[in-house]
Amino acid sequence: MAWSELGPTDADEIFRLIGQLEAADGSLVRTSREEVEGYFDDAMVWRAMGLRASDGSLLAFGLARMPGGGREVRLSGGVRPDARGEGIGRLLAAEQLRAARGIGGTSALVHVDDANAELAALLEREGFELSHTFVQMRMRLDEEDAAIPTPAHIRIEPLSPERDGGVVRFHNAVQAQAGGSAISPDAWAAEHAFIDRDWSFVAFDVRGDRPRIAAYIVCERFEQDWQAFGWSEGYISEVVLGREWRGLRLISLLLGWSMDAFRASGVSYAGIDVPEHDYLYSTYVDYGFEVTARTRVYVSNLDG
Repeated sequence: MAWSELGPTDADEIFRLIGQLEAADGSLVRTSREEVEGYFDDAMVWRAMGLRASDGSLLAFGLARMPGGGREVRLSGGVRPDARGEGIGRLLAAEQLRAARGIGGTSALVHVDDANAELAALLEREGFELSHTFVQMRMRLDEEDAAIPTPAHIRIEPLSPERDGGVVRFHNAVQAQAGGSAISPDAWAAEHAFIDRDWSFVAFDVRGDRPRIAAYIVCERFEQDWQAFGWSEGYISEVVLGREWRGLRLISLLLGWSMDAFRASGVSYAGIDVPEHDYLYSTYVDYGFEVTARTRVYVSNLDG
């Protein structure tokens, strides 16, 4: 058995293997064929590898992806359930780290569900360290939310395609203030390939001659997950607030707009993943979101 490169032409095989992994692990998430195709988006710097059995079937696959302009490489993949326990996972981790270095990353990240203690232990043996934890939160949409007053100088508009450029520039400015990395417009679009424009909004500060973005919310529609969930859900994938506009309850205001849009679409729940110590965590709790699970992020420094 030997590792070989994978690419867009292998998407069908990768999709089938991911389905086997998700079923075996009891995952509520269901990766769509379209999402697999997105792994190879030109806006991302990527490298994919696979290990085949003697009959040519895919035993394992790994993927290293880095947004254009970024330095953090996200690793994903897995080993076919009937091939686990043979050391392939350790070999896969080594191949993924090699690929991450090869595409110029400075650090590699792996997201691990709290229930997957086996993967967490493997990563720790391979030198990964726990970086931070994301909290998965969910809220029922069966009741109307209390109305949040809109400040006189704030206007809410849909996040239409022509506003994407301004939103990405705003995102990068906020990231720069926090010491984070910028993202290219193409990479941002690839990150939000499942955006629902009817659910996503921008808050503008209209004081002065030219409106300025103060905050925005991106919501995505992953209908392929709904059957496994047992309910429909609007997913809040990105919320960004400019430091200048803190204290105006703009996030609660934007949440209200998105929740109303979810309800208008007949969606039953809203979901979001939040860094455990994020300053907005209490905002979501106060709004009515409840913690349902946690995901740990393990990191390996690639500079060493």
